[in-house]
Amino acid sequence: MPALPGFLMKFEAAGAVTFALGLLLLGVISVASGEFLPDLQPIPATFEMPGKAAHLNGILIAALATGIVVRRFQGPAAALLAAYLSTWLFVAQLPQLCFGTFEITRLVSLLELAAIVAALIVLAFGKDARSDVPVKLGRSIYGCMLMVFALVHFQYREFIASMIPDWVPFGALWPWFTATANLTVGLSFLTGIKAQLGGALLGAMYASWVPIVHLPRILASPADVSEWTAGALAITLAGASWLVSWWHREIAHGPAATSLSEERRVLSD
Repeated sequence: MPALPGFLMKFEAAGAVTFALGLLLLGVISVASGEFLPDLQPIPATFEMPGKAAHLNGILIAALATGIVVRRFQGPAAALLAAYLSTWLFVAQLPQLCFGTFEITRLVSLLELAAIVAALIVLAFGKDARSDVPVKLGRSIYGCMLMVFALVHFQYREFIASMIPDWVPFGALWPWFTATANLTVGLSFLTGIKAQLGGALLGAMYASWVPIVHLPRILASPADVSEWTAGALAITLAGASWLVSWWHREIAHGPAATSLSEERRVLSD
């Protein structure tokens, strides 16, 4: 079976760069604001954290995100960042969801962070085409997040529609479209059917939201850390979608994946 075409190698690289760029922006936001990332890193109101801790948090995320772009450091940097963000997932996110008043937004934030951690695990440990466990894990977690996204878009479609700029036609219909897209790709990720195509299109949709939805909201409220975080998160999840769908494709092609891995190693030497 012939190796996959070269443009797919560029697709993988674009996913890694986009993912790393989103994470880098999240780190910069934490450093610049002196705050932990809203929703992703919840801090109880009764627990005060010094501003220096938030700065160190941002520096760590930004530094490890930069390491992801460098192939030599990509695996270790992704593994370290996955471990660090997993701490927030299990120490902050899960207790808040399990022991606090249930809110769908808390579940969304937890799954967003879990999807980022899963994509980092794919980067760190999913490059061996003989093992599909990291990729299946990443695809499943991302798929669960998309299913919840779909539910939220269906349930709160009026609020979602209010975020769409007035110049975009048929604003009331877009929540139905995005909900359906999340649902469809979520099912494809969970089943593995057409996951590479679904991930590619979903990542493009998320990336398109940055100039259409998030950038105008940031310009309207430049001091709002939540708006900056939402924009950076859209970039991060777009890259994560491309990464998870890419490695699914590589593993699915078996021997071709091995040939491609060998070709990639030669190019990196």
